[in-house]
Amino acid sequence: MRRLRESEKAEREAMLEAVLARTRKREREAVLNLATETGSAKLGRIRGWTIRVRAVRCGKSSCKSCPHRFYAYAEKREKGKLKTLYLGVVR
Repeated sequence: MRRLRESEKAEREAMLEAVLARTRKREREAVLNLATETGSAKLGRIRGWTIRVRAVRCGKSSCKSCPHRFYAYAEKREKGKLKTLYLGVVR
């Protein structure tokens, strides 16, 4: 996996911030709760991409407070394949 250039990183962060800005706090909390229960939840759409929030577990079998964080990904189907971009941590 290659490292992101600063311009790519800034573009992805801007995409996530744009979706979060459009989403009301109550709706965002509902999405995070759904992601906790099911593993992932759809947050919204922007520029043809579906923004999905995933609740990622830490992997420790004894951990009772998972998931610790929620991560946002942009997903898009191109030529029958799912293309996924990591956007960052949902705050």
